[in-house]
Amino acid sequence: DNLITFDKNFSGHNINAVLGSSYQREAYEQINGLNHNIFVTGGQYLDVLDAGSSNPKVGGFRNEIYRVSYFGRVNYDFDQKYLLEFNFRYDGSSRFDPDNMWGFFPSVSAGWVISQENFYPLKNAVQFLKIRGSYGSIGNQNVANYLYIPTMSVSQSGWLHGGEQVWQVGAPNITSVNLTWEEVETLDFGFDISTLNNRLGITFDWYDSKTKNLVGPGEAVPNLLGTSVPKTNGGEVTTRGWEIEVSWRSRVRDFAYGIRGVLSDYVSTVTKYTNPNKILTTYYEGMDLGEIWGMETNGFFQTDAEVSGYEIDQSFLWSGAWYPGDTKYVDQNGDGKIDIGDNTVDNPGDKKIIGNSTPRLQYGLNLTASWKGLDVSML
Repeated sequence: DNLITFDKNFSGHNINAVLGSSYQREAYEQINGLNHNIFVTGGQYLDVLDAGSSNPKVGGFRNEIYRVSYFGRVNYDFDQKYLLEFNFRYDGSSRFDPDNMWGFFPSVSAGWVISQENFYPLKNAVQFLKIRGSYGSIGNQNVANYLYIPTMSVSQSGWLHGGEQVWQVGAPNITSVNLTWEEVETLDFGFDISTLNNRLGITFDWYDSKTKNLVGPGEAVPNLLGTSVPKTNGGEVTTRGWEIEVSWRSRVRDFAYGIRGVLSDYVSTVTKYTNPNKILTTYYEGMDLGEIWGMETNGFFQTDAEVSGYEIDQSFLWSGAWYPGDTKYVDQNGDGKIDIGDNTVDNPGDKKIIGNSTPRLQYGLNLTASWKGLDVSML
């Protein structure tokens, strides 16, 4: 890493700046060998590959990743009342095609410490009050290496030619040549309060985050293509949520203690994805992440007579016999049978959203205490 820093203070103005660059490289190499029927001498296996008698094999791979970054930050405040910060990153990653390997990710934030103003009327009741906002983006390069390079698998065939298995080369995959960085843009507003002689603190944030250029499979193609669908930047997910933190700190002579609680909630919704038929096996526009599609139960069969007299056909789920104790399912669409229709949002058959794997209200509690140099913390 390389850094250049700058600090300047004059007439209540404070400026701090950082400019830097970094270079990261990871390289992996492996070579291996395998043999069978290793000879044994003196009750021990010989630990050399040449001691085997059949079907020796060798293999190996090489993998290299690098990332180059240029970054900067400028902080400005006037009299500790008006705060401004600007950041930028210009990142390049070898995981993408050279024409798409670079991404620019700026951010800006501003704050106003109202409690520092001379006209602030609540100095005795609320000792600290700051409002703030920010907007910025960060990049995500977490995809497999070399997706933009066509590869062909090499293997031995399962049939014989001239009495021997021949080597075969598979069809090349379709490359993800236009794949580039995912980008997460976040808008955030919040405030910080400290009151009761700075013993009670409250922090609140509301945010709206958009994950753009979401990496995922491209639009479905016929199976006769003979290879997998390349990944593309074809989606967008919007996350809206809030978080509040309340803390209390106090001291009684040599005994100090603190309590901090956090409560948050968010919902992530797919706002753009290449799934025109809204098939339920993948993302679709309007989907809340974590939603669970399933069938609603209607109790259990109690008797053989109830089984034989049940008018709803459940053979799609199980074509064999049904018995007392088996589950009954609700016919959501009223067609007299239980199935999944086209397994799409418009025709899910008898499936419905029955829950979500993402918890809504999440909370945490932290307790701390200290006495004469002895510290205790509990989560």
